[in-house]
Order: sequence, then C-alpha cells, then structure tokens
Amino acid sequence: MKLKSGTKNRGLIYFFYDKQGMVDRYVAYMLEAMKEWVKDIYVVINGKLTNEGKERFCQFTENVWERENEGLDAWAYKYALDKIGWDKLEAYDELILMNHTIMGPVYPLEEMFETMNQKDIDFWGTNIFYKVDFDPFGLIDCGYIPDHLQSHFIVARRSLVSSEAYHDYWEKLPQITSYQESIAYHETYFTRYFAGMGYRWQAYAHWDGLEKIVDYPMLKMPVELLRRTHCPFFKRRNFMHNYGDVLHYTAGEPTVRLMEFLEKETSYDVDMIWENILRCENMADVKQCLGLNYVASSKDSDDMSNVIQNHRVALVYHFYYKECLDDLKHYASSMPKEADIYITTGSEEKKQWLEAAFQDFPNKIEVIIVENRGRDVSALLIGARDIVSRYEYICFAHDKKVAHVKPQTQGSGWSYKCFESLLKNRHQVNNIIKLFEDHPRLGLLTPAPPNHAIYYPTLGLEWAANYDGVMDLAKKMGLHVPISRDKEPIAPLGTIFWFRTKAMQFLFDIDWKYEDFPEEPAGNDGLISHAIERLYGFIPQEYGYYPAWIFSEETMEQELTNLTYMLRGFNQILFSYGIGGNYFTDSCANLQRTLMAVNNQSYNFLTPSLYLNYGKGYSEKLVLRKENEAYGEEIQVSFYWPRKEKTPDSVRFDPCERGGIQLEGLKIYLLMPHGKRKRISLKNCQCNGSISGKIIRFTKGDPWIDISLQGQNNVVGIAVSGKIKLMVTEENQPLDLQR
Repeated sequence: MKLKSGTKNRGLIYFFYDKQGMVDRYVAYMLEAMKEWVKDIYVVINGKLTNEGKERFCQFTENVWERENEGLDAWAYKYALDKIGWDKLEAYDELILMNHTIMGPVYPLEEMFETMNQKDIDFWGTNIFYKVDFDPFGLIDCGYIPDHLQSHFIVARRSLVSSEAYHDYWEKLPQITSYQESIAYHETYFTRYFAGMGYRWQAYAHWDGLEKIVDYPMLKMPVELLRRTHCPFFKRRNFMHNYGDVLHYTAGEPTVRLMEFLEKETSYDVDMIWENILRCENMADVKQCLGLNYVASSKDSDDMSNVIQNHRVALVYHFYYKECLDDLKHYASSMPKEADIYITTGSEEKKQWLEAAFQDFPNKIEVIIVENRGRDVSALLIGARDIVSRYEYICFAHDKKVAHVKPQTQGSGWSYKCFESLLKNRHQVNNIIKLFEDHPRLGLLTPAPPNHAIYYPTLGLEWAANYDGVMDLAKKMGLHVPISRDKEPIAPLGTIFWFRTKAMQFLFDIDWKYEDFPEEPAGNDGLISHAIERLYGFIPQEYGYYPAWIFSEETMEQELTNLTYMLRGFNQILFSYGIGGNYFTDSCANLQRTLMAVNNQSYNFLTPSLYLNYGKGYSEKLVLRKENEAYGEEIQVSFYWPRKEKTPDSVRFDPCERGGIQLEGLKIYLLMPHGKRKRISLKNCQCNGSISGKIIRFTKGDPWIDISLQGQNNVVGIAVSGKIKLMVTEENQPLDLQR
C-alpha cells in the first residue's frame, strides 16, 4: 500500500537505554525532528531515568515508560505494543520502531518520508545489513546472516500491523537474554520472516550493487551512504566501535571521514556527539575510531600573540637536576615571549641559581620552592596549584633524566620524544595553542607512549602496576567515566603534557598535601604519583573534554618508522612459523591459540567455581573453587555442597574469569547419593553466552551458567565435563554486528 503525501498519521515507539539514566541532547534533537512526522510518540526505557532525563522526554510525550532492563530493545518494543494496545496501533498509517543507537537527522526527514510514501510496500527501514554466509553466534536458524533491515528504524504499515501474523510475531517472540539472541531471534529474523509470508519491503538508503561492496554500509562506509542516499541517520557506534573489526574491513578511515563530513557538509552539531561519547565510552575506543592524533608543525605558524595575551598561556617546569639546565633553557625558549614561565625546584640555592640563569629571558619568570616529595606530580598539583586558574592553556614539563635505566641513552630517547613532541620550537607551540582554539573539546595533549629499548613493553602494558591505584583514586574522586583494565589509558606516561585548565581544574581543587606522596627514595612504579599520571587522561573526559596524542613532524616520522619496523618483524616470525593470517585479527587469534596450547598449559588459567544460592542470591561467601581442574582442552570437575542435607535453590557455574571462550560437548550432571548421576539439559539452564546445541560461546568476561535446582531432591553436588576452546577474543571479533 502507498500513503498520501504529507501524512503524519504515525505512531513512534522510541526505545532508550543509558547506564546512568541520562538523556543527552542528541536524543532530544532527534525527537524534535521526528515529532513533525508522527502523531504520537511513546518512549520505553530499559532501566531508570534521572529526573532531568525524564523531563527531557516529557517535552515530547506523556507516554514515558520505565521498565526492568531485560530483553534489550526487542522486549522493550513488545512491552510498549502490549501497553498501547492493538486497537490504537492499527489506526495508524505507519508504526515506527526506533531506538537511541542512531543519531541525526542530517538531511530533512521530509525527503525520506515522502519518498517512501510512494512505495507500494508493507514495511520498510532506513538501512540494510547485507547477507553474510556464516552465523557468528551459532543461533540463527538458517545458519547465516540474511539480508535484513536493521532494527534501529523499522516502519510497519497498517497492512502489516493489523495482520494476525504481526500480532503473533510479538506474542511469540522468544525471551531475549543476550545481545546475540536479540540479533538472532529478532533483527536478522524479522525481515526474512515477513518477506517469506509475502509482505513487501524496501530500504530507503540503498542502491543497486551496494550489497556487493559491503555488508554493513552504515558502519563501514557511512559517508558514501549519507551522500548518495541522503540517509538522515548515522550510527552512534561509529565513534567507539571495536577497532579490530574496523581494521578487518577498512583502513581505519570511516569514523574520521564521518566526523569531517558532518562538520563540513551538514548543519548537524557534532558537539552533541562529543557530549554523549565522552560521558559514556572508554576513551581508548574513542581515540582509535576518531584517530585523535595531531601533528603541530614546527616549520611555520600563524602569529598567536593576541591569543596568548588574551587567554594567558604558561609553562610550568619542575627542575631537579642541575646538569639539565641547558635543556630547560632550550625548551623554555620555545614559549612565545608573551607566555609566562614558572619553574618549581627543591631549594633556595637552586632558586637563586635559576633566577640568575634566566635573568636575560624575555618572558616573565618566577621560581617557586617546593618540597622534594612527590617529584614532578606534587610540584604541579601543590606547588603550582594557585597558578593554574590564571591561565587557559598550560604546558607542564620536568627535567627527564632517567638515571635508573642503563645505558642512559634509552631514557634520553624517551625524554627527546616527549620534549620534541610538545616544545620543539615556537612554531610548534603556536600551532599547539591554535589546536586548542580550533577544537573546543580538546582538553589534553600528550606524547605517544614510548616503545623503544627497555620501554617496549609499555605498548600493551600501559597500566603496569597502577590499575588498582587508579581505580581507588577514581572512586574517591567520584569519577564516572568508563575505565577498564583491558583498555589503555590515554595519558601522559612521561608526565609532560599540554592541557586546557578548564579540563583539569578538578584536580587542582583537591586539597593535595605532600604527605599524600611517599618520601624519597620512592619506587619507580605503583605509587600514587604513577596512578595520578594515568588518571590525567580521564579527568578531562569526566568534564566533557578529550585527550589526544601530539607530535611534531619529526616525532611522527619517528613513530611511524618504529611501529612499522616492529610490526614487520613480528609478521616475519608469524608467517615463517605458519601462524600469520590474512588479517591482523586472524594473526592475533592464531598466535593466541598457538601460545595457549604450548606444553598443554593452554587452559590452566581456569579456576572453575560454583556459587550456591540458598534463597538469598549468590555471594562470595558461598562459593566452591577447583584450582587448575582443566587440562589441555578438557574440563572435568565435580562439586559437592558443604551441607549435604540441603540442596541449593540454584547454582551458578563459572568456568573462568575471561571471555573469548567456547565450551563444547558440555555435559552437566546432578550428583545423587550412592554415586548416581542425573543428566540435565542445557535448555533448562541460563547463561550470559549464546547456546547452540552442545556449544556455549562466551564473548564477554566473567562467563556463567545458571542451573535451577528447584524441585530437585537429594542432590549432593554438580559435575561438569566437556572441552574448552579459545575463540577470537572480544577485541578481535572477525564480525561485529553490535548496534
């Protein structure tokens, strides 16, 4: 059926979820545009909203419903359909099911709705995910991913909504307990199911032959899709997608190009994107997808003297080693003469010596005495605390003589990389200031981590011994941004960096004391100073700014040379031993499998555990553990309750703590008295993985299988056996359909 031009007789069910219950501006912007094309808006939320979030939705509708966070978007839609009722739903010309995972619009919605009004169809959407010849989840009934409308925006016309088939679809929708099940049982199923019944469908953002180019155009070629089809929406996921998947299909360019396109070719306010992703996403993912690396030229620059005078720029430099005076004077001379320079040092003698050394400097110079406790970190946070609020942009540096590393050329190489990336000369400093001026969300500029000589392990082990210390500090400070042990901090590991004071002011408002830091001689890792060093990158994010890496032309050239040389060396070894794959993700997976299989130690990371629930839920107080009960690929373990006279209401089996595994041929037995066993079906169990026959796949960490024992008598324990295999890890999924 076709629709009349200009019709607005539509119902919109908008699904929303936010971990913090907050509703950002991009959501309101979307609904403001959508309300012009619909009669009624219904908002269904998984979880709870803040009062401000609820008020934002109430600007558009009185129908704002909060529900338990279960069943993902599919069961949220089902909930709303039941609540509205079919009599009202069938009165609409079209019913739109839409969710918060898309942003926009970037083109007038009129173009889309008027175009689709002319189509003689029963349902439609904006975007197609095209056929993939395998099922990454082991759950899709046809064994592959078929062409299907993506579930972020699906429109059903009255011809479909009023049908018994549509009612039955939602009535019989299987329980959804995982993302994989949502994809298998709803998103990939909906289009094929109704098309198979003879209902006609189309997608707005499509052109002939697109399916031969890419399976997921909205993620992998968004700019071409937007330009060519005038698709009004783009995916929020572009800005924090698994970068292993990005590299599996592209050169890493899609999100960088998308942001540039939105800024230069549309009127969409990209600050709404920054507002959301900086609040919700891990900074490492954002940095990778957006390529947050800047080159500040040292060759030429604009005159920034007016900006420097108006906004006030300063260098704060902590000085300890007298033999580093020449380096201090050299790099301090890179500051424009309008900038102020503060030097912190540990004694009156050094203060007088420094004042004499800088008496002919054109800049305003002030030397501040600080305690020799906490080194460069306390010098900044305590010694320079009262200075920071006077300026808008500050460069912090310190004499970086790494005395404990032999030969000292290794440490001096790291020092060179830091200083040449931030203070090479006045042209570069002018260009750094211009970067801050041109990018209002930019909060911190830091050199890339070291990767040469003894520093090589830093790349991949950025947390070193400091993750727990960072988390303790973050909790005390009340930080909410995502911090993960598996994601690297985007932080100045050499404690030499530029920052926007608004982005870091929170740190200087804390009443730090020298007693917070250990006395000398202090260690080289695991101290509060090292935790703060990594926390520097999360403070800007907490307040709506982002950190990025900064290079001069020379240090960028050096970085590319080093990284290419090291990766090539690894590839030569991998391929010479038959481990290398056609893709980076394949090579990583092959190497993991090979190393984990060495000496039959591959799965000794397992510590199978069984949690017991006697009606009060699971806790660490009632858990049975079996250390190293898995050998090779085999897992075989038995647990007996400490109280044999009583069977728990349920038990939860944890094979290990990590994800990226699959259990094959899994068998679970109830252990009965007198050595008897009773097999139970996996169909009667719940888990946080995906079940396919006798295989359970766990992509996320902390896998578990929940086994109900209600109605079972005289059970004295549980036995589990099967094989465990390492999958491609979560970070290296060959196919990622996350919405």
